[in-house]
Amino acid sequence: MDKRNFPKIRVGAGTPRYKIEQLEQLLQQKNRQLAKLKKTRQVLAEREQVVSSCISAQVDLLEVLGRLTFSLPEPDDAAYEAKATAAVEALLKDMEVAQLMQTADSITASMSIDSDSTQQQQQQEVSGQQGSTSTQQQQQQQGEPWTVMIMRTFLTSPECMATLRRLSTATAADLAATIRKETMELGFAVARYAHPSYMPPAAVAALEDPEQQQLMQRCNEQLHAATNALGRTVLLLHVVRDKVLNMSTLNLETLQVEAPPDNFWEVLNISTLNLETLQVEAPPDNFWEDVAAKLDIPPPHMAQLHTGFLIYNAKRSELIHQMQQTMGELQQLLKPLTQQQQELQEQDQQQHLADKQQQVQDALRSGGSNSSDSHFLLAADNATAAAQQGSQPGSAAAAAAATAAAPDMLECMEDADRLLQQLSRQVWSLREASRCLIFHFVNVVDPLQMSLAAVHSWPFIMQPPPIIEVLVKQTVAAQQQDNSDTDDDA
Repeated sequence: MDKRNFPKIRVGAGTPRYKIEQLEQLLQQKNRQLAKLKKTRQVLAEREQVVSSCISAQVDLLEVLGRLTFSLPEPDDAAYEAKATAAVEALLKDMEVAQLMQTADSITASMSIDSDSTQQQQQQEVSGQQGSTSTQQQQQQQGEPWTVMIMRTFLTSPECMATLRRLSTATAADLAATIRKETMELGFAVARYAHPSYMPPAAVAALEDPEQQQLMQRCNEQLHAATNALGRTVLLLHVVRDKVLNMSTLNLETLQVEAPPDNFWEVLNISTLNLETLQVEAPPDNFWEDVAAKLDIPPPHMAQLHTGFLIYNAKRSELIHQMQQTMGELQQLLKPLTQQQQELQEQDQQQHLADKQQQVQDALRSGGSNSSDSHFLLAADNATAAAQQGSQPGSAAAAAAATAAAPDMLECMEDADRLLQQLSRQVWSLREASRCLIFHFVNVVDPLQMSLAAVHSWPFIMQPPPIIEVLVKQTVAAQQQDNSDTDDDA
């Protein structure tokens, strides 16, 4: 007999089997909720780790910046005062680290939703998944961030002062030549690296083959030297150059802002240049996608980059919105000011025309000699008097309007100056947010991945924000695809 013809046995609501099924469904639901909580906890832990590292790096970089600023030779007291002012301004711009601390506090508070037993299970799960990569990551966290290590090493180097003087006078062509040379040396070090992935010193020391160990030690030495050389140049451009260049517009004798040198904006915006042609040029389409395709970021590092990009993107969106509001207020403010200026110009033109007519009449009056001319001049005088009578009320009205408009214009100019300063602070805040993400990138990835990104970014300076954005989009797309496949299987 066909088994499909057997009647199905239905379990009643009051039977033990039905209750067991209900309990199993409830248990599955609780397990799903627990899995979501574990995943949320892992994300929050990663965010706390990233925020804490950003705070630590910012604090260390503030110290380095202060030491760099005050270590330059001082020609006189005025130079020291001006430099101190620049350092204070830089410190004030970087005080947004307090917002990161608040974010870290809120994240820490939200992490208390799990119990102690869940915390132990999560730690076991994470340690089982990450394995040796987690151990390597903990070793990196215990050490000093790469950016701070580079800057501290530079401060103690004998060529510190000479490098700072060279940077303060270098042109865009000089900087491009330096970056080109260091990028080529980095490319050679990458090509000679004898392993497909980066081997930290601890892994190299654990190699059993002495020849292989010596080979990898030489490869690491070459890679580290080339990476540190290019990284030091770019970091000095990020940390010092834009602030030192702002000082170049300040006359140290009068402490008055003067016109910047011809190459000021060219050097300041060197990251927008094609370093081969020294022309402002946007990278080709899909350029940063191609650079990102050359990288192989491990999942733990990718999680840190993802979290750092979320923080940066939120700050960037907020600043762009604020900049748009400031620009809108500035346009609304300047619109009536422009109309007033046009009206005053028209009134000035009318007054100028009346003055010209008066000069012509005076010349005709002084040149008359016969009766016919006198008769003509008499008529001209009458016409001139009428014209003057007609123009005097207009002149008085113009003067009154100018007098009334002067305070309004002055007030508008003060408001416009305030908005421009506000816009300048917002632009600098955006630069600082981008700088923080750049430092986060080079502190997270290993030297080989950073070298690959720098080499494949030529002829442009490596830009971590668009590279990270591409990697994050790819990661999110892969996660969504995995979730879709899981739902289909379920």
